[in-house]
Amino acid sequence: QISAATPARGGRRRQLSDRAILNLFIWPTLILLIVMNIFPLFWSLYLSFTDYSAIARQPPVWVGFQNFQNILQDEQMWEYFATSGRYALISVGLQIIIGFGLAMLIREKFRGSGLVTTLILIPMMLSPVVVGLFWKLIYNPSYGFFNYLIGLGSIVPGLDMLASRL
Repeated sequence: QISAATPARGGRRRQLSDRAILNLFIWPTLILLIVMNIFPLFWSLYLSFTDYSAIARQPPVWVGFQNFQNILQDEQMWEYFATSGRYALISVGLQIIIGFGLAMLIREKFRGSGLVTTLILIPMMLSPVVVGLFWKLIYNPSYGFFNYLIGLGSIVPGLDMLASRL
């Protein structure tokens, strides 16, 4: 007597192991990570040691550390560096002070605290609304950009992509 849980004698059940399933999920992501992030990182590192112009359409010429030496000896570059550093310190400092101040403000309960909290949160709530309105404009059957792209915007009335029926 053969039970339902055991395969028949001639046929073998083929199952993917947990390790194979894990690899099927991980490897596509790792390949995309390498192609989209790690390769450009190493390519730009290589190009930093060359004399290369994308406009000139000539292969890169190896110059070694000459590019770095030129940058480190340039007085104007150090002024730019100092300006960027001051900007970063001041802007981050102000953001921390304003952020903690607003957090302390909405933490306390006082008359009008609900209104203050709402006014602080409105910009965060408006972003998805604006994005939704943009998509509504893109899919508009009369003047939407999507119908123009698929060739329906000039002669025939476009498809109403947001309608329940086409």
